[in-house]
Amino acid sequence: MRRGLGGFNEQALSNTAWAFAVADPSSADELFGTASFTTRCAHLESSFPDNALTQLHQWSLWREERGAQWPGLPESLREACRDVFTTSEETSSRMQSDVVREIRLRGVQVEEEHRCETSGYSIDALVTLNNGEQVAVEVDGPSHFVGRSKQPTGPTLLKHRLLRRFGWRLESVPYWEWGRSQELPHSLAQLLLSGHVAAPKRRRVRTSPTVADMRAELCTLGFPEEANDAKGVKAVRVALQLAKQKVGSSASYSSLQSERICCG
Repeated sequence: MRRGLGGFNEQALSNTAWAFAVADPSSADELFGTASFTTRCAHLESSFPDNALTQLHQWSLWREERGAQWPGLPESLREACRDVFTTSEETSSRMQSDVVREIRLRGVQVEEEHRCETSGYSIDALVTLNNGEQVAVEVDGPSHFVGRSKQPTGPTLLKHRLLRRFGWRLESVPYWEWGRSQELPHSLAQLLLSGHVAAPKRRRVRTSPTVADMRAELCTLGFPEEANDAKGVKAVRVALQLAKQKVGSSASYSSLQSERICCG
């Protein structure tokens, strides 16, 4: 294959590099172990389109992930690749906005479209827990999977793998889990309720509260486990009613005791 690289144009080079990065085959050394690939890239440096530069940036990240000793891209080309990759516009989906709103109801700090300085990737939602730990949350809609399967597409697979490689604790919210009940995946919900999060702020309940509102109020009343365990609108409503009764009974008892002390 190395003998044939001289006939590769810009897109063919970047497509090949990106495909290898996604697949991460053990045979990669045979293609990239010499200067043939990077020499050809350097020869065409000024004519790579933006999408090809983006792919080459991901190839460079993969090279770093493997700890490979292959020749790297020329510094000027590598910088051009990163510049294009980090300046691409990111758009938020309705699902992402809904997921972020649900996370914020748990009383944590959330930053949307956080740019990872190391990799250049944009993280859908950066969640900062009360203990300072940060969690990268990726909201993966239908376009992140192959057809109607649960198999991630190449870009999604590569992004998740590289973010973890660069030290991020990553939690994915796939569309089929969110779509069933508009609830966070169990692993993420447990993380937010693990005791490392800030206490949620008290929210004013609307006349017809949503499941998210009722869960937030349960947390505010001091019943985070019930908020997480209850499934469905009816179960959450019942859990909230019981929590209010417990809190009310406790408050009445305390008031009665205070009166007895004063009168005594």
